[in-house]
Amino acid sequence: MLTRADVEAKRFREAFRGYHREEVDEFLDLVAEELEALQAENAALRQQVEELKEAAERGREAERALGKVLAAAERAAAEVVAEARGEAERLLERARKEAEEIRARGETEARDRLRELETRTKALEERVASLRTLKEELVSALREFLARALERVDELAQEGVGEEVVES
Repeated sequence: MLTRADVEAKRFREAFRGYHREEVDEFLDLVAEELEALQAENAALRQQVEELKEAAERGREAERALGKVLAAAERAAAEVVAEARGEAERLLERARKEAEEIRARGETEARDRLRELETRTKALEERVASLRTLKEELVSALREFLARALERVDELAQEGVGEEVVES
């Protein structure tokens, strides 16, 4: 690779009908300065490419991590919903049995207990609905965050770094 020092150190032999030494020296100085500026720009662009690669990798890592969080959240929500349904079914079954026993003891007492169980069942159903809503909100928020992160990576990748610089 040709450097500024190479250009400055270059000496030409004098010939009978050669070039003007001062003009050659001035031109070599100009070439050396331009070469140094281009090398500095190239180094800056390479650094920028590395930073963009690192940012893209961090974005991919964040995406993978968020994917894992999303999957865990979905599994947890599914487990809670399944548990709530199982609990609701167990409560309903127990309520039916208790209602039969209570009817045997008296109509008024049975109605009171059934109302209490229906309230608990409704609360559980509301909890299940609330958990579903929470799951949807979490999934939506994670998707939005991932979309914004990917947009930012795309923006960084397009900020002045062309493919021709990457290839050189």
